[in-house]
Amino acid sequence: MDITIESLGKIADYFTIVHHIPGRIRLRAIGDIATDANQALRHDLTQTMRQIPFIIDFKLNALIGSLTLRYDTSRFEPALWEAWLRKERLDEILFCFQIPKEQQ
Repeated sequence: MDITIESLGKIADYFTIVHHIPGRIRLRAIGDIATDANQALRHDLTQTMRQIPFIIDFKLNALIGSLTLRYDTSRFEPALWEAWLRKERLDEILFCFQIPKEQQ
């Protein structure tokens, strides 16, 4: 799955911020991602999270609809999370996805 501005926007459509400290963010899913109907969404989301170079690790809890991420603040500034979920600065955010880990 290639990460595009459109896919960044789709991810933003599904989540709101519950709690955020630099290096760790917990998101709440809008809607029910635990249903069988959303199995493909959970799979795509997991695959996307694995591709993001600044994410250290993540935990998707489909039953309660949360996604907790630990990320490298030297590679992705904390303020970009809020911008991403408001669908702002998506070009800048997409650029962060495209830089290999060793170059960031």
